[in-house]
Amino acid sequence: MDHEREADTTSTMALPHPLEVRAITREPRSRWDRLMRQHHYLGFNSMVGEALRYVALHQDRWLA
Repeated sequence: MDHEREADTTSTMALPHPLEVRAITREPRSRWDRLMRQHHYLGFNSMVGEALRYVALHQDRWLA
């Protein structure tokens, strides 16, 4: 068994509309924080210092 083989990070799934990754601004930050507390496997309390938050969107719907 080859344990040093790299994982395949390519995707062959075609989406009719592109994904967008957007930085979170001040306005939706509370939503992002709430969703992280609810769904992230480590939970979420707060971020220390300067931090960037991002969201993946598909047709303006938050995915991740």
